[in-house]
Amino acid sequence: MAAAAIFDAGPLISACKCAVGNTVVIDLLIPVVSITLPTAAYQEVVVAGARYPDAAVARQRVEAGSLRVETPQSHADLATVLALYNLGRGETEAIVLTAEKTAQGATVTLVVDDILAYMVCDRLKISKVLFLDLLVLLTRQGLLGAEETTDIVQSVRSRYPGPFVAHTLQMLTQR
Repeated sequence: MAAAAIFDAGPLISACKCAVGNTVVIDLLIPVVSITLPTAAYQEVVVAGARYPDAAVARQRVEAGSLRVETPQSHADLATVLALYNLGRGETEAIVLTAEKTAQGATVTLVVDDILAYMVCDRLKISKVLFLDLLVLLTRQGLLGAEETTDIVQSVRSRYPGPFVAHTLQMLTQR
């Protein structure tokens, strides 16, 4: 299994909303990566977004134990820094949870598509990756096949800018 991942709301929505054939993307990822959701991201997707089909998919996977939900401990110093950036609650909790797990010695990566949150992680030296780049990494690690990943990228393409999709597809052909 790949290193553990903390998913922010955006990547979770993409993975639960899009499908390859009749299989939602999240079900293609669960066997190869351990996914944890910060409580705020779960609330954002499943509770606040309850009217959407992707919310039901996420809720079912959590209830089945395939996705974990965790609330990070309070980290006043980190919270003070993050408050400067006015990030959403989901992004903030995702960053704090990733930092917390890393400090505990876990190998964990934040999967985030919010560009500001991504840049903040970069400044804080917190391991992060865009969802499309997670797919490339899983493919390069041999955990997903290149054809399967290409199908996943095609299924989520409406959620990402065209250049990101084109570049991701190009990256999949390079080893």
